[in-house]
Amino acid sequence: MKKTLILSTFSPIENFPRALELLGILDIVLDLGHEVDLVVPELAQRVENHMRYDLYGLHRVNLFQVPNARTDALRVGGKFGSLLGKLINRLSPPDGGVFFAFRALPFVPKGKTYDFCVCIANPLSLAYKALGLKRQQRVRKLIVDLGDPYFHDFTSDAHTRKRRFKLWLKERIERKVFEQADHIVIPIRQMLSEFPFLGNNHVVIEQVFPNRSARFAYALDSNAINILYAGSFYRPYRQPEELFEALEWLLQKGLPIRFHYFGNLPANRQWLDKAGVRLKGNMQVHDSINREALLDLMARMDVLVNLLNKGLNQFPSKLIDYKLAGSRILNIGYADSLSKFDLFGDFCLNEATSIAQKLEEMLQKPKPGPQSERASFQQYRQLFL
Repeated sequence: MKKTLILSTFSPIENFPRALELLGILDIVLDLGHEVDLVVPELAQRVENHMRYDLYGLHRVNLFQVPNARTDALRVGGKFGSLLGKLINRLSPPDGGVFFAFRALPFVPKGKTYDFCVCIANPLSLAYKALGLKRQQRVRKLIVDLGDPYFHDFTSDAHTRKRRFKLWLKERIERKVFEQADHIVIPIRQMLSEFPFLGNNHVVIEQVFPNRSARFAYALDSNAINILYAGSFYRPYRQPEELFEALEWLLQKGLPIRFHYFGNLPANRQWLDKAGVRLKGNMQVHDSINREALLDLMARMDVLVNLLNKGLNQFPSKLIDYKLAGSRILNIGYADSLSKFDLFGDFCLNEATSIAQKLEEMLQKPKPGPQSERASFQQYRQLFL
């Protein structure tokens, strides 16, 4: 029986693209009959109590949950502990990936060797640590899955010297990982330009989600133009007023617009209540739903809206989902966003007239069509042969 080690910065019960990527990979290796050791962050609610535990075969893996590494690192008392805490907070990336990387490897059973090791991580500090297992010949083949390559944008750091240091460190780690890993998996071809040190060992595989997808019973008016936004709004970084003004203007022109919102209702009620008045009943709002069900629903929409953050720091996990759904994508943002996100569908400035004109233009074009998740599943499976 072949043995596979999976290291992931996200837990399989979380509702993020990389968590679903993990479940898809588990589907593959369990289907191949591998013995699996899974190392993930520890959650307050243990994984065994979650509905996904049996549904996705988690009861068939050896599960190792890593305690909060940042908390433990800052637990040192006295003046030294205070200085250590300041240094850690200054140098580390905000997602805490560095802390998990240093804590995760000791949870790997000592002396055990593996045919495959999969790292689902970006930034690449976890994969960099996993190279040590390969050098020790405890891992025959190392697969590094970037999952969401834009998860943290170091160029957004306001402090120039700090930004330069982080970029230097990021490039150094990327060079090592890309040179020594057997396979580098990138989810969307448009992201290749973000990684200048890639060699011939990279492969583009659209995100592989688990086969057992949840379906969402949701009635759509087939005669309407159905537009969806999934996520939250934040003042002053991501505000929807211009979008709602554009939709109101299109309704006044006679277009049968239906706007669908999925996200945190209590946190976004101030915007949604105002939008409801402007759109006069042509809007449906829902709380967050399971991401697998949302993927199925997005494929049925006419347009998916992505509001870009004001500034360079962007976490476009939803863009990966949107791309897979095969619907038209409208990125609404600012001039400094254009160079990065014009490859993911259409782009317009966050101004009501620009949004309305772009939507009318997009609706004249056919939908791109959904990506084949099954093809991605089979393509990923080849990496384990």
